[in-house]
Amino acid sequence: MLVRKIKCPSCGANKVNEITTGFIFCDYCSTFMGYDFKNMQDEASSVYDMDYFQKHGSWPPDTQAYMTVLQEIGTAVANENAELYLENIVKMHELEMKLFPKRFAPKLKMSKYRDQMVEFYRHFWKERLEKGYFEEQKQTQQMFAELQANITTETVNYKPVWVYDEKLEAYFDAVFAYSKEMAEKVSSYDCLEYYPEPINNAYTEMVLKQSINGYASYLDEETFNKVLDHLGLKTEYIEIPEVNTTEQNCFGCGAQISVPEGSEKMICEYCGSTNNIQAAGVVCLNCGGNVSPDEARENNKCSFCGAILRIMDFH
Repeated sequence: MLVRKIKCPSCGANKVNEITTGFIFCDYCSTFMGYDFKNMQDEASSVYDMDYFQKHGSWPPDTQAYMTVLQEIGTAVANENAELYLENIVKMHELEMKLFPKRFAPKLKMSKYRDQMVEFYRHFWKERLEKGYFEEQKQTQQMFAELQANITTETVNYKPVWVYDEKLEAYFDAVFAYSKEMAEKVSSYDCLEYYPEPINNAYTEMVLKQSINGYASYLDEETFNKVLDHLGLKTEYIEIPEVNTTEQNCFGCGAQISVPEGSEKMICEYCGSTNNIQAAGVVCLNCGGNVSPDEARENNKCSFCGAILRIMDFH
């Protein structure tokens, strides 16, 4: 069978199930394996609804709110207003959770997880501001502005699109190098203790890929894939022996998941619950307790802390 060329850093298994979110988890031990760039890019493209824009003369409300917040962030940077910047950058991330859910772990559907992410972003940007973010931005913006001025732009369906050539390659080489430097710098930040996901060697990859993902609206699909190929981020596939899978309902939300033979733990990509396959239980996201499937189905809550386990609305 043809699968992604990606191995779990914990157990060494290949990813065998289809990836439906921007996060990739091991099908055998539930370890976080990395990010799905294509899912994120497709999602970003869908947010900017050109049909809606042409019909109404504006973006959909949530998209417009997002763009307004981005303008406020630009004003805050220009005036070096740390308070205004922090207020709006947190608003931006809250809107991103609504507009771009695939950029976040499936647990985003849990209100506690969303609150944890907001708290992380608040501490992250506070720490960056304290470490001289505005001065750093002056230097990087000047560098990127000079490179961006050389990019050829065409208008396609009323939308500016960048043209692929050596100047565009130079621009993304600079973006990639800067993002890599930032990923290494951020890896030592104190605020990472607030991040609600395990931090491993995939964190740097996340920062690198998300830095390119932000430019998706300026690139058509062909150009976007050329940029990925140039930067060495293009998805590769390998052939592996066929894997036997069985269908099972998630003990947390009831959604159907495909369990490969030999799996011990699986993350449900609908609700974020960790299903203990061999133990036939579900790990509560609130307290970490292992709840039996009968208790989850009958009581719809964790027997240890009372947290709700069954989630029926995935929209």
